[in-house]
Amino acid sequence: MKRRRAQSDLDGGFVPRQWRTGSYEDKPLYWLGFRSIIELVFDTTTRARELSDSELAAVVLAKSEQIDRLRAEQIALVAEFDARMVYASDGAVNTAVWLAPRAKITKAEAHHLVHLGRRLRRMPATAQAVESGELSTSQARVLSRVVNDRTAEVFTEHEPELIECAARLTVDQLVRVVRVWEAQADTDGPDPAQRLHDRRKAYLSTGWDGMGHLDADLDPEATAIVSTVLETIAGQLWRSEHPDETAEPPRTTGQRR
Repeated sequence: MKRRRAQSDLDGGFVPRQWRTGSYEDKPLYWLGFRSIIELVFDTTTRARELSDSELAAVVLAKSEQIDRLRAEQIALVAEFDARMVYASDGAVNTAVWLAPRAKITKAEAHHLVHLGRRLRRMPATAQAVESGELSTSQARVLSRVVNDRTAEVFTEHEPELIECAARLTVDQLVRVVRVWEAQADTDGPDPAQRLHDRRKAYLSTGWDGMGHLDADLDPEATAIVSTVLETIAGQLWRSEHPDETAEPPRTTGQRR
């Protein structure tokens, strides 16, 4: 019969009795336990340099897990907020536009939160795994990227196995596995033009100094249109600022745009 190990009062985890007091030096990270980690997390700003290597590693991992748990809650709340269209009461056109300035994040970050939240509402088993801590939000994001109208049915069928597999892999390993799964599950796939169309996105954010940052992935047709428009606007601005000059502006194409 296996000997029972002392149970932590805080998290239901197990910490050997002889390790619940005294120094954490040379103790395996797995056995540090939630109580010990919480004790280390407090006041780490001033104590960081005093921590041993094993203590520091434990705090780094504990903080990372805490942040991901909070992120999981945030994604779920944002998804509910988006589904209820609460943003409309403030006159915003969508959740990302409402959230970005209030949460002090970029519009791109806000869009990522909204999109993942929407996808997880179509992936209940994955959402539950994230809520329970079985999967990280990064692992859930990788799985969500392969769910579309063509793969939704087979993904639902395979979802438990994919979650079990994901829980054992690093995020980078999961990316490779999911690519193989997608190639087999979506054998017809979209035609090349449709695949490019599905990858389109554009985010425009404004920095603290008023400078705008545009991040976009455009299909060839949209690229041609945007390029033409930007070149036209750049030319008009140059001529309005320098009506007596005919030479090309002494700036790069990117700066003119």
